[in-house]
Amino acid sequence: MLGSSNSLVKVIYFNNLIINYRLSEAETTIAVLKEEKKLLEVTLSETEGANQVLRDEHQALQIAYASIEEKLKILHVRLKLLSSVNAFHLIRIFPS
Repeated sequence: MLGSSNSLVKVIYFNNLIINYRLSEAETTIAVLKEEKKLLEVTLSETEGANQVLRDEHQALQIAYASIEEKLKILHVRLKLLSSVNAFHLIRIFPS
C-alpha cells in the first residue's frame, strides 16, 4: 500500500510540474502578446495620425483647386470679353 501511495505522490508531483511548466509558457505567451499589442496600438495611432494629415492635405488641395478653377473661369470670361471688344474695334477701324 505504501508503494502505491508513493507512486501516486510521484504522479501528482510530475503532473504538477507539467502544469506549472505549461502555466509558465502561457504567462510568457501572454507577456509577448501584450508587448505586441502595445506595438500595434502605437502603429495604429501613428497610422491614424498620418491618415488625418493626408485627409487635411487632400481637403486643402481640393479648396486650392476649386479656387484656381474659379479664377480660370473668370479669365475665360475676361478673354471672351476682350476678344469681343477687340473684334468690335477692328470692325469700326476696318469696316467692310
